[in-house]
Amino acid sequence: MSREPTNRSCETCAHMWPAGKVTPKGDRYYVPTCRKCRNRLGLCACTLSASIDGPCGPELKLWRAET
Repeated sequence: MSREPTNRSCETCAHMWPAGKVTPKGDRYYVPTCRKCRNRLGLCACTLSASIDGPCGPELKLWRAET
């Protein structure tokens, strides 16, 4: 049996940074952001990464369980 939770969302994703987190480069984002999804300006908000046309898509294909 898989140890992965069945509820896939940005909140349970290991790639999600909470709002206000300072990145290793010194940037601060004031909304939850995804470390895996980027645009030309930087990291994408979690709401964009899970959008229909985003890299994760509505099924959160890039989602990984926290270890």
